[in-house]
Amino acid sequence: IYRGDTNGFLINGALHTIRGAGNIGWSGIPTAFTNDGAVLAEGVNPLIVDCSAGVTNTGLMQASAGTLRIQGSGTLDNSAGVIEALDGEVVELGGSVTVTGGELTSAGTGVIRSISANPTLNGSASTVINNAAIEIPNSARLRLSGEVENNGSIALQDSGSDTYLHPLDGPVTLSGDGELTLTDSPTNWIYRGSSTGALVNGPTHTI
Repeated sequence: IYRGDTNGFLINGALHTIRGAGNIGWSGIPTAFTNDGAVLAEGVNPLIVDCSAGVTNTGLMQASAGTLRIQGSGTLDNSAGVIEALDGEVVELGGSVTVTGGELTSAGTGVIRSISANPTLNGSASTVINNAAIEIPNSARLRLSGEVENNGSIALQDSGSDTYLHPLDGPVTLSGDGELTLTDSPTNWIYRGSSTGALVNGPTHTI
């Protein structure tokens, strides 16, 4: 699904559902997309949402019976939306996508996973509320800015190939009552990803 002329873009209405696998947007022809309804990843193949032209989510984007991959070089404004991984499913964050604000959630063994070097959770203008299990697997990275209210878990899972969590652009606050965990590896890294990056571990949060 991508624009057929220079002015094309797509709005998924509040009562409407897009479900299945394939692509919404394409980096070759970036296409703006607004989701006010539901986007459900279902199938053996992933449902890929490319954010290179900007995506706004005020509804639900869910890995319901398949993988939801959010990628691209742009921003997904999730400040009024929910991104969710159901039991046994995965939401992947790829490319250099930035997810701003809103709620991240998962159920059972569902996870939200960084699969590249540059995805960012940006809570600068609107706090990112994490009620999910977030994974940063071996050799991947995740960048944070602003405030992330972590009531779930963020796991650095290095097994020998350098795995990173980078605070950006001033102090990043990890609030909430969740945990940031690191595997038993000397090459898990938490350090600033910009000249002003710093990390504040809130009073009820555990590393």
